[in-house]
Amino acid sequence: MDASKDYYAILGLTPSAEEVVIRAAYKALAQRYHPDRTTGKDNHSGARMAEINEAYQVLSNKEKREEYDRVRGSGTQSGEAAFRENDEPTPGPLNDDWNTALAFYPELSEIALRLRTFSWRLAETFRAQLLESKSFDSAENLSRRIEAEFLRLYFGPDESIQQFARELIFSDKRDAAKSLNSAVKVLGERAEPFRIIRTIESKYDLPPMWEWNTAHTIKGIRVSKLAKYKGLSEYDLSDSVREGDVKGFIRDGEIFVEVDDNGELVWDQRSQAEKRGFRFGKWFRSIFSGRQEP
Repeated sequence: MDASKDYYAILGLTPSAEEVVIRAAYKALAQRYHPDRTTGKDNHSGARMAEINEAYQVLSNKEKREEYDRVRGSGTQSGEAAFRENDEPTPGPLNDDWNTALAFYPELSEIALRLRTFSWRLAETFRAQLLESKSFDSAENLSRRIEAEFLRLYFGPDESIQQFARELIFSDKRDAAKSLNSAVKVLGERAEPFRIIRTIESKYDLPPMWEWNTAHTIKGIRVSKLAKYKGLSEYDLSDSVREGDVKGFIRDGEIFVEVDDNGELVWDQRSQAEKRGFRFGKWFRSIFSGRQEP
């Protein structure tokens, strides 16, 4: 057992995977990488199959898996194996059964494609698990759970970081996503999230989190982006800016929430914001400062 290896990522799993899911994932990958299915001078199927077997031997054994999880810890994990995308083999033996399922549940194609954007292994495990369990009516819930666990595992618990990671992955900026994963792993899950986001944006020349008003005197974050990052109501947050409950400005029809020179939110009339259901002051302190109010 090598705790430096991400056995879950190798099999396209998350740490909550049940025994039946581990078996289904292993079976699907083993069939894909079988020597009879891979040919060519430069194919690496032998090495991949050895890696898959090693991962399965640990994760399918209760005692070994418990020891592996203990040594590995519960914090943010390295995404090196999870983001490795240059080893996808040719279409596997699940395709015939999967195409049959698609004839009756065509929406499965879009769901699997979304998971494929994160990792083809996640999509393959998703397909194998559905075909094994026959729980096609629960496919959307299953995919959302897999996605949420993936983001938590490789980007930590902060919703802002997770949403940023999702945007990077879906816009095919995988190098930036890998750097984000490394930053969260090294700095820890309590690091100030928007410091990390701003640094990654700068490093990869991405559109900035903060923008200026027309006069170039006030900085802000778009309400649409802030609402999406934090799961808030864009309509209510926009209304709060318009009515002065939350400081901000409007530029070219877009509403922004004001930030200070340190990139932290500027808020006003906290009690009114709380009445609106945001509890904005406490939310500001806990999310943007990394501290909890008593």
